[in-house]
Amino acid sequence: MSTATAAGSSGKAVASDPDRILPVNVFADICGIVMLIILLDGFPDRIGVIRNAHKPGSYLPLLSPEFRAYIPLLNFWWGIALALALVHLHNGRWTNQTRLFDVMLRLLAAVILFRLLTIGPIVGPPPSWAFQGSLSGIYFIRMNERMVPTLNLSIKVFLFFLFVAKLVGIYVHYRRLFRRTA
Repeated sequence: MSTATAAGSSGKAVASDPDRILPVNVFADICGIVMLIILLDGFPDRIGVIRNAHKPGSYLPLLSPEFRAYIPLLNFWWGIALALALVHLHNGRWTNQTRLFDVMLRLLAAVILFRLLTIGPIVGPPPSWAFQGSLSGIYFIRMNERMVPTLNLSIKVFLFFLFVAKLVGIYVHYRRLFRRTA
């Protein structure tokens, strides 16, 4: 193989070398993880709906207390994933150690995702005080009855597909890990 192909100037070199990591993909992972950490850790109370822009008390938070209890665990998962992404960015290649670490990280992610699938709603209904005293409260009650279950179902379906992807990733990386050591 020529040095140009080994350096990755050809698309065939990337496909034929399963240990090579593209920095663009790692950078995109890092950006996604950082955005999730900032959003859910820094502003969990800001995720919601503003009923009336002229009334400061008309803000309705959407994240349920059951989901908020999992934010530290999600931060732990994302922190470890961020560390692994930085190692990948530094090395540029998979090693046996990073594959094993990735399998364990995917297993942790699968457990967390399974737990999120089995808890109550992720998006909770706004508190009852939010609907008192105005005609717009009736509108929000009806919107809440339709929107919250649909939003929860959509999030749970997304989490299910992410869970399945993590299980497939465990299988793929586990096979590659033992194919290399055998």
